[in-house]
Amino acid sequence: MGDEYPADIPSLGDIRLENFAPYLLNRAARQWNDSVTSALGVAAMTTPQLRILAVLSISESLSINELAERTVTGQSTMSRALDGLEALGLALRTRRENDQRVREISITETGRARFGEVWPIMYRCFTEGFAGLDRAEYEALLAILRKIMANTAAAGGES
Repeated sequence: MGDEYPADIPSLGDIRLENFAPYLLNRAARQWNDSVTSALGVAAMTTPQLRILAVLSISESLSINELAERTVTGQSTMSRALDGLEALGLALRTRRENDQRVREISITETGRARFGEVWPIMYRCFTEGFAGLDRAEYEALLAILRKIMANTAAAGGES
């Protein structure tokens, strides 16, 4: 591929990274993850492990595929994260009753207690990250993000 673009679209240089929403979304997500990890300190779990506990804390047991989708985590990363959570006694993998091929993941009471310890820190990072946005701006942001997700899912991206 060369450096030529169709005449009807701007180059990334014309748009500039600071005006390219996908870049800003990725940076914001990275900064959020970094702020939570930093706030939790060196003994913290990995970002995928935190996501898993967060989702499981508000869900019944989920299959690995369902959990991977909800935590935005790839299968190999999911497997390593679950191995670590199981070793710590924070999550449990069991076979689904009606389909022995499917593994269900659930949070243990120890996992629920551990998430209860980290949630206030995560919530503080959330409020700090969204400081200055009023309710209407926050609701508008959510609506925009949902629309982007629907558009990309319809175009063949993840849901």
